[in-house]
Amino acid sequence: MKFKGYKSGDLDEFLENIRAWAKKKGIGSSYSIKSKNRVNNKDSRNNEDAAAFMIAMTILRKGIKPQPFIIPAFIEERDKIPEKMDKMLQRSARNFNKD
Repeated sequence: MKFKGYKSGDLDEFLENIRAWAKKKGIGSSYSIKSKNRVNNKDSRNNEDAAAFMIAMTILRKGIKPQPFIIPAFIEERDKIPEKMDKMLQRSARNFNKD
């Protein structure tokens, strides 16, 4: 429970998200040697789908390591929060009294 999150969706939604990510990154795509651009044909789409499926199955089997950023940052800064709030309130009071 160290890193909380919600779980929703189904396998089809998961595969579609991985497929979109893989397509954006060019994973499994075919490239034209002359133009150095991605080729959009049936074989290329099949390769993208196969790569996305393999990535999705690997994630389901092994999982992914959590990459928290809010909790460690909060723990590091929590002692400074009262001081920062006081400064912010003083600055707001000065600006309010100017008007």
